[in-house]
Amino acid sequence: MVSIRFASVLLSLGGILISLYAHRVENSKAEDPLYEPLCDLGENMRCSDALTSEYSRGFGFLGDFLGNDSPLVQPNSVYGIGFYSVILVLSLVGGYYASLLQYILSILSILMSVYLGYILYAVLYDFCIVCVSTYIVNLLLFVISHVKYNRAKGKYFARSGKSVKTGKKKD
Repeated sequence: MVSIRFASVLLSLGGILISLYAHRVENSKAEDPLYEPLCDLGENMRCSDALTSEYSRGFGFLGDFLGNDSPLVQPNSVYGIGFYSVILVLSLVGGYYASLLQYILSILSILMSVYLGYILYAVLYDFCIVCVSTYIVNLLLFVISHVKYNRAKGKYFARSGKSVKTGKKKD
């Protein structure tokens, strides 16, 4: 059976590669508007449309708060590379707090996947294989992070002599 750590590392690396490809598509399309990436599969299946839309930088809303010229407003693929890199490091680190942070980050990635999936479907009327691939990676990382966190939580509370349910010292 595949270990939690190995699966998490593999998915993180996959997420990094997908994000790097998305970044390449964004940059290539900006340099050459006639560029046709491999992920443009049909009229309503154009990853380049999704990856160059107004929602592809700062998740479509950070620019409203920080200004579009802010260095914090980057292509979503850059956030993806950073996110998956952090998850990769956390995958290699054991312990309760690393597992908790990985779990929290994976929950946030699910929320962003739902938001961006809605934008893709209901606003852009598009199907982006690259985008959907990241949503799947995020879902699988969430499941793995949940399992890893629950295992770490059990070990942490068992060592501390506290109840998992209450967090208080057992009598």
